[in-house]
Amino acid sequence: MALQSVDEYIKKAPVESRERLIELRERVPEYLPKAREELKWGKIAYVEEMILVVFAGFKNHIGFYVTPTTLEAYKQDLQNFVCGRGSVQFPHDKALPFDVIKKMCEYRWSEVKQKGVKWKT
Repeated sequence: MALQSVDEYIKKAPVESRERLIELRERVPEYLPKAREELKWGKIAYVEEMILVVFAGFKNHIGFYVTPTTLEAYKQDLQNFVCGRGSVQFPHDKALPFDVIKKMCEYRWSEVKQKGVKWKT
């Protein structure tokens, strides 16, 4: 059965990630005030015209998903984290880097508004 809400997602997420998901859920709307919260692909997403950011809880980390261009813009800030083409893993044994998360959210918003950069292009 598909999840129906973000609250349900957090309740069913690995216990190790729940507090961090709640923290992100509180902070990301501060960085993306016009975005609406949705579930996309079974993960928490913030959307305004297009998907801006997505995150998910796992046993050992939080997965934070943006565009490859966003990650490229902050690769120096993310050098101590495992990164994929459009994702970064924030392990539970390190504090969430809210300064970098804020920058990535703002960058992603400007990508959409100024350049029309779509999700995962």
